[in-house]
Amino acid sequence: MNLTYIIVNLLGGLAIFIYGLKVLSEGLQKAAGLRLRKVLDYLTKSRILGVVSGAIATILVQSSSATTVMIVGFASAGVISLFQSILLIMGANIGTTLTAWIISYLGLGKFNLIEYAYLISIPAIVMLFFKTQKIRYYGEILIGFSLLFIGLKYMQSNAILIENNTDFFKWIANYNIQLKFSLANTFLIIFFILIGVVLSFVLQSSTAAIAITIIFASENLITFPMACAIVLGENIGTTATAYMAALLSNIHGKRAAISHTIFNVIGVIWAVFLFVPLLNISSEITYLISGLIPFDSSEGLVKGIPIFHSLFNILNTLVLLLFVEQIESLSRKIYPQNMKDNLFDMEFISNYIVGTPSLNYLEAEKAVYKYAINAEKSFLLLSELLNESDNEEFHKKFNKILEFENEADKTSVEFTEFLVKVNGQDVSSEVAILIRKMLSIVNYLERITDLTLRIAENLKRKREYKFFFTPGERNDLLQLMMLVTKSFEVVKDSVESLEKDQIKLSESEELENRINELYIEYRKKFLKDDRSMMIINNASLLYLDVVNDLERIGDHLQSIVLVINGKKM
Repeated sequence: MNLTYIIVNLLGGLAIFIYGLKVLSEGLQKAAGLRLRKVLDYLTKSRILGVVSGAIATILVQSSSATTVMIVGFASAGVISLFQSILLIMGANIGTTLTAWIISYLGLGKFNLIEYAYLISIPAIVMLFFKTQKIRYYGEILIGFSLLFIGLKYMQSNAILIENNTDFFKWIANYNIQLKFSLANTFLIIFFILIGVVLSFVLQSSTAAIAITIIFASENLITFPMACAIVLGENIGTTATAYMAALLSNIHGKRAAISHTIFNVIGVIWAVFLFVPLLNISSEITYLISGLIPFDSSEGLVKGIPIFHSLFNILNTLVLLLFVEQIESLSRKIYPQNMKDNLFDMEFISNYIVGTPSLNYLEAEKAVYKYAINAEKSFLLLSELLNESDNEEFHKKFNKILEFENEADKTSVEFTEFLVKVNGQDVSSEVAILIRKMLSIVNYLERITDLTLRIAENLKRKREYKFFFTPGERNDLLQLMMLVTKSFEVVKDSVESLEKDQIKLSESEELENRINELYIEYRKKFLKDDRSMMIINNASLLYLDVVNDLERIGDHLQSIVLVINGKKM
């Protein structure tokens, strides 16, 4: 049979497999809904929980590449630290091994789902027409599984024909890796590792690369040691996806991406030196689980590959979990901090990840929280401007507010476009509701930053024209600013969870009522002041403008809490 025909069919099977993986991933994300967010919330608790969070998130989306791109985005936005990023990446490496187990034990084992792939798709298609949303999501998951195994079937049937139609596998059969340590053997291991790197890099999916490896192994085209060396290379190749995502992100995103590469490369280096013991341990575990030996049969080989894959990633995580600080330090040395004083990091969204609505939503959610934090940072500079006596320091702080407002305007547009894209995906109804809430929150935050700049400009005008507030007026403004700052704290807590909270709603209403009371009191006091009849550019009119703007900021903050609690849209 023509070799070109075989390769085209093999690639066709691979395309069906990758598409099935995509459908499965999207179905799992929709079914998981907001539980994915709760999983990632555990990452701040401890090292072990950080690793577990990364593993579970990857299992839920069935893509370590998507998870690591998301981690780069979170790190870039500053919502997680580099230390936390490394823990999540470690977990993602463990979570991605599950697919290899599914392929080996359900797709190519005695209980062979390949034979039932078309049968599984029948109830799956029926489930897509149910009114209940959850059932439709489970239907998508089953269709994803069906396509996964149909793709495997096509790849397997064409892999059988390759051996007799290409000299490549006949050639590499002469260079089998021996179960002993020698320089020649080490070079062979590195050679097959490089094959894995290239395969994973080209496919942009370690899961698809491992699927091909397992298929070739099932037809005795490669041996167990060869397959395991290729799997090690695929661990390095998969880091390219996150690194490419980080190219356009800031220094924090680049550090997270390079830490992923450092982690995997270090793991592969020690695995090369302990390659034979790792093979022997994997063989023993395979025999205990399945009663098969990977060195003796293709069936045993297929069972041994996911065990080696999991063993390597678990051991690598356990070893390097003790050296997270060192990996973090090395990442910082590779990408040192520039000397520019950057109060606000406005790079909220790193990349829109096609086909991963839950991850896009999570990145958007974290970015909204960072937006709220930065809006508060900008607002807090106002009280410093009010009390600043040094001209140079005053202008530095004013310029920071101006810089943030300019960035906030641009980012607000980009952020809205990102949320509209996410909402355009087939997301769950609960996620769709929260996206609409986030659109409203971003709109209110953008108005708040406009008002903050307006207050700063009034304070600058007061300074330029050498107007002075009375001690009473200064105290009034500081008191209002203090209440608005407390409202910001309530808003930040609410935005972080995006969940209804009656206590926070009550706190917000109480603060808003107090702000309104002071606003009315200060306006009445102004109207009684004889100075109110003076020319328009006097300190008292500037004072009244600032009071009005502070009250409006309080209104917008209250609106955000109402939106989150479903009282307003």
